[in-house]
Amino acid sequence: MSINYKMVVFDMAGTTVNEDNLVYKTLKEEINAAGFTLTLDQVLAHGAGKETVNSKIFGER
Repeated sequence: MSINYKMVVFDMAGTTVNEDNLVYKTLKEEINAAGFTLTLDQVLAHGAGKETVNSKIFGER
């Protein structure tokens, strides 16, 4: 059986590549474009550590 993939995405931000918080900087820009005034430190305080937050919500898997 043959599968023709059109795109493959590898999520490596912060795992294998130092992306200098590009994801959180982009998130901050979009949040602020919606009328808020958050700093990068505020976004990092609430956004970083997704694994910990998710494990509290969904439990260990």
